[in-house]
Amino acid sequence: MRYSVFIFLFLVVSVVLHAQRKSDIGLIGGGSYYQGDINPAKLFYSPGYHIGPIFRYNFNSRYSMRLKAVYASVKGSDADFNYEITKRYDPVTFNNQFVNISGQVEYNFFAYNSGVTAGDWTPYIFGGLGYTFMLSSGVTGSGITSGRHLTMPFGIGAKMNLTRRLSAGLEWSYNKTFNDSFDGVLSPLGETKFYNNDWYSFFGLFISYKFFKFAADCPAYD
Repeated sequence: MRYSVFIFLFLVVSVVLHAQRKSDIGLIGGGSYYQGDINPAKLFYSPGYHIGPIFRYNFNSRYSMRLKAVYASVKGSDADFNYEITKRYDPVTFNNQFVNISGQVEYNFFAYNSGVTAGDWTPYIFGGLGYTFMLSSGVTGSGITSGRHLTMPFGIGAKMNLTRRLSAGLEWSYNKTFNDSFDGVLSPLGETKFYNNDWYSFFGLFISYKFFKFAADCPAYD
């Protein structure tokens, strides 16, 4: 029995150490904006902000899995536009504060190992699933109050090793919500229409640090 416990603990420690060698943690933040019934097309409209931690596990030089949690603010007003769809309601404004948690898969276009060789860089794409917890809907007028909802994040970015431990990057993501009341306005197409849901976008930068390094930290060991 004691040997079984020892073997189990040894395996757990080995997995943890291996995960630490292939992972990094950091902070991501920047701007945010909304697109939906009030703003169908304008980029970087009425920008807000987002900030939060990010954890990345690097399977190999091409693929990574990451967890991200951000606090964000997104706002808008139908007074900024002149669309018939919004004029069916009294004037609606919103200033939503929320927390979005997501899991995403990254694909590097170039072979890249985080925190190994200073100067290495790659563009990348990512996608996954997330969930938003509304902290304050901030909807005024006769709008519909938004609630918790699923999201589908995807985007593109570029990252680079600044040193043998420190990495940084820029990225731009869209988050498709499974919700048509994020902006306080329901489309006449109906809330159940997949293509009628609201969106919000995050753009900014991240910086991450690799706390654990080993002699085996080289591409040959991936």
